[in-house]
Amino acid sequence: MVASRIKKALEDSRVADEYDNQVLKGRAREIFVSDLLAPFLDKSFGICTGIIIDSEGKHSNQIDIIIYNTAIVPPVMLTAGEGVIPYEAVLGTIEVKTSLNSDELRKGVQNARSIKVLAFKPHEILSPLCKACLKKAGSIPAKQSPVCFIFAFSSDLKKEEESERLNKCVKKFNDESAEEIILPIGALCVANKCFTYCTDMESMPPKFKTIRKDNVNNTLEFILNVLNTCNVRAAEREKLFLDSYLK
Repeated sequence: MVASRIKKALEDSRVADEYDNQVLKGRAREIFVSDLLAPFLDKSFGICTGIIIDSEGKHSNQIDIIIYNTAIVPPVMLTAGEGVIPYEAVLGTIEVKTSLNSDELRKGVQNARSIKVLAFKPHEILSPLCKACLKKAGSIPAKQSPVCFIFAFSSDLKKEEESERLNKCVKKFNDESAEEIILPIGALCVANKCFTYCTDMESMPPKFKTIRKDNVNNTLEFILNVLNTCNVRAAEREKLFLDSYLK
């Protein structure tokens, strides 16, 4: 059932790709990811397009897909599928491309960098039980910022690995910027080619593992990675104070 859903979405995307209208192409890509993710997400998760803000008044670029925790986001910040989402409520983001080329990869990395430079301050509202457990453990579990993903239906790359091109793009940004972001993109999927994801962010550059299957299974690997990552991020957090956003 999952495989048939993915197969239909890929077929629909090819139909949309026959049109010259860029708006239709972009919308088809967003619908594809949203429709595939939504049925499998926890009920406390939501999906929208929009921007991400931090408690210091900074904001990201426009992001294709934002996966957020609905228990944290005030409803006033959401309107008709578009949102202004507090950084601490974001679990993951996805940039969607019809065909991945150097320019589109650069845009995807640039958008991810606009997220990663935001101030991540998960100030939690802990229950008495949680406070007691943390006091006994003597430490507070680390809270990780959201992972940024790129999904593309196809790619213009012929010989070079997608992970190699991604590392080169990231290095170029870091060489030209005052702020270094080592891992702006945690995973990248090209449906008709491969799924590649970071396995070691401590190495320089970060190491990626690549899986090469067919369209459906590359996409399935991508979806599972997104879901697992968002579930882990959600499990790390309790409810958060949002005083800085609402005052």
